[in-house]
Amino acid sequence: MTTRHPSAMERRTHPTHARSTRLIMLVLLAITAASWMAAYCAQESLQDQALVNVFVPATMAAGALLMACGVARDLLCRCPQCRRWLRSRGRASTGGTRVFTCTACGIDWDAKVQVSSAGEP
Repeated sequence: MTTRHPSAMERRTHPTHARSTRLIMLVLLAITAASWMAAYCAQESLQDQALVNVFVPATMAAGALLMACGVARDLLCRCPQCRRWLRSRGRASTGGTRVFTCTACGIDWDAKVQVSSAGEP
């Protein structure tokens, strides 16, 4: 395994990170919304507590996975060349998007995921 000096890193746009994580989050959001609506209908229209007992934990689990995916999107990325998992070092591009560094490949991957600043300028 060879490692390169950080100043010699090549910059590239990550081909799939933003798109694939956005798709996963949209699917989880749809599951969360559908299970919430099913629980609401089971409670209000059907008066079936057994269905409510199924759909409420499903809603909570899908919501928790959605939030975890949002956090993982900012912290983890996979190098498209060597397939190693990369962790965020808190670096951002000039456009304010998350940068992940693969020292094995010598590439700084711009994930095209906006860095969350919690409303800070």
